[in-house]
Amino acid sequence: MQRLEFEKAWDRTIAQEDRKRIEKIFSETGHKNEQNIVFTLLNVARNHKKDLLVMVLIHNFSLEPYQIKDETLEYKENNQLVARHRFALPTPMIPAQTSMPWTFIFPENSLASDANLVNGSIEKI
Repeated sequence: MQRLEFEKAWDRTIAQEDRKRIEKIFSETGHKNEQNIVFTLLNVARNHKKDLLVMVLIHNFSLEPYQIKDETLEYKENNQLVARHRFALPTPMIPAQTSMPWTFIFPENSLASDANLVNGSIEKI
């Protein structure tokens, strides 16, 4: 059965309102999927450096632990490429049958077009 887990730093610092929102989205999306790894978009924003912050719930439906390490991800809006970036630093290890929220930071120089911050999705390429 799929379970929700927060990375240790997130678990200590996340606002209660955000935790409840993530738990609600998990209850709606954390059901077995044909794909082993599924990204559910939680939030998109820009920071003071104009980087794109894409918060997702990573669902690992597989029976093996999963980690993003040295992989390229794309952020799209309405199926149009907005940003592409190779993430060299690993994410925390996501245990089998576990979902975990994570924020990917796409540097400003990885943006291919302006982000509207709506109708987005993220995928591995």
